[in-house]
Amino acid sequence: MNYKISERLHSDHIDNLQSNRICTDKSDILDQTINHLLETSSSWLTIGDMIGSEAYYLKSHNQHAIASDLSDRFLRDNKNIDGYNVINAEDIKYPDDSFDYVLCKLSLHHFARPYRAIYEMLRIAKKGIIIIEPVDPLSVSPALLFLKVYLPGLMRLLWKNRISYESVGNYIFKISEREIEKICRAMFIESFSCKKIMIHNNLHLSCIIEHIPPQPNKSK
Repeated sequence: MNYKISERLHSDHIDNLQSNRICTDKSDILDQTINHLLETSSSWLTIGDMIGSEAYYLKSHNQHAIASDLSDRFLRDNKNIDGYNVINAEDIKYPDDSFDYVLCKLSLHHFARPYRAIYEMLRIAKKGIIIIEPVDPLSVSPALLFLKVYLPGLMRLLWKNRISYESVGNYIFKISEREIEKICRAMFIESFSCKKIMIHNNLHLSCIIEHIPPQPNKSK
């Protein structure tokens, strides 16, 4: 099936990369997005963390973090993380509520079934998940939305990379705040937030979806 092809392409891509990959601190991005979640120690799983950079950041902030990716080529040599696992985010082999948080930074757009991956992350997260991905331009540009609805031919002419793929072969999936809201409402999750941030001069969306138990009704 097509999603199996996508998994194989990305695994092969990682295995064929040059070996001079260095695990670095990602505070430039993560400080803007999850710093408030690091006040107490929690357990984390990072998704698509090819060289363990996100897990390294979390460990340096007194968190317990397991890194994961489709290949362990770089992770197995990283001595600065708590551990690693080879994981397909669309079919995670962990039981429910295995971690407090799951972090997926700039990896969701690689997946053939991104919605399934989100549901899987929510399943294994006890407290919540964090997704950081490029913003869907249609969700932030009224002009593009107008063209799509009323002048689709002109939109296709002006917006050349509307349907874009990476060199690996995957479609570049972009998210919107509205999509996150629909996912949460469908699962009766009331606590979620989205924040726009700039990464490499491109607009991205940082989404935090939290499992907060409903408060007891204090009314008599």
